[in-house]
Amino acid sequence: MKEMDGIRAAIFDLDGTLIDSMGAWHEADVQFLTRRGLPLEQDYFDVIKTMSFAIAADYTIERYKLGDSPEEVIAEWRGYVQDEYNHSIPLKDGAIEYLAHLKSRGVKIALATSNELPLCRGALRRLGIDRFADALTFTHEAARPKSFPDVYLLAAERLGASVGETAVFEDAFVGVKSAKSGGFITVAVYDDASAHDWEDMSAAADLAVRDLRELIR
Repeated sequence: MKEMDGIRAAIFDLDGTLIDSMGAWHEADVQFLTRRGLPLEQDYFDVIKTMSFAIAADYTIERYKLGDSPEEVIAEWRGYVQDEYNHSIPLKDGAIEYLAHLKSRGVKIALATSNELPLCRGALRRLGIDRFADALTFTHEAARPKSFPDVYLLAAERLGASVGETAVFEDAFVGVKSAKSGGFITVAVYDDASAHDWEDMSAAADLAVRDLRELIR
């Protein structure tokens, strides 16, 4: 595929792009809201999924006027999903094959995620993703959330890569749009949690795939 021929670096979102974890997060959000008698609203799920934990906790507390502290909200979220990260969340189809393909071509690889290392470390090791990553980048390290390209720019800097030779892989529409605004080559990766945005994502991205193996020639 022409857009991918010249890339020297690749930046991957983690949840929903390389690992099939969005269902676990959706269930955690449902439990969190249901426990408090709050409505299940799609726009809430869409907004928080690309935020760092701290920003998402502040947003949730403000939106629903909760009495919880940010630390309490984050601890509850972790409690819902930690065991699944350690033991059961699987890879997305084609993820390891495509990471190995990029490595064989000398492409540098970074993760750019709204997750946090203490939570996702177990999955990265268990699933073998850590051996491919030249850099790990988290939204809490960037100045702004993924609605801005900051975390991707930071990841590219850590890889020593220029924006024009770097592809960003995202399953969220907001991530595709912000990476595109930063000048990156963009690849939309299908995930059931973002199915309602797939048509718009596909139109906005340079490439759109349902399985990363589609990019192996």
